Amino acid sequence: MPTAHIRIGGAMNGGAVVIEPIASGGTETITTSTTSIQTTITAPHQGKTFARIVANGGNICFAVGSNPVAVIGSGDIIMSGASLDLGPLTPGDKIAVINA
Repeated sequence: MPTAHIRIGGAMNGGAVVIEPIASGGTETITTSTTSIQTTITAPHQGKTFARIVANGGNICFAVGSNPVAVIGSGDIIMSGASLDLGPLTPGDKIAVINA
């Protein structure tokens, strides 16, 4: 089964997004399935918070928002072994993942 490793943190270096762990952010690894699963960690800061999602063992779809629902085959897909940086996030945002 695929897993999604998700880190929420602040951006460093001004140019390219480099995720810096912040005390109220965090990391979470979710084993994906055919059911949408949300993170328990949330974005803490307005305009300063980004996320990195890494797909391992299979392709995943994701959604972002205050109560996101990821849907198989829709939205953006992260290919197995790839990562995606996204943001800035809104405070309270979560990330939902599902098998692609």
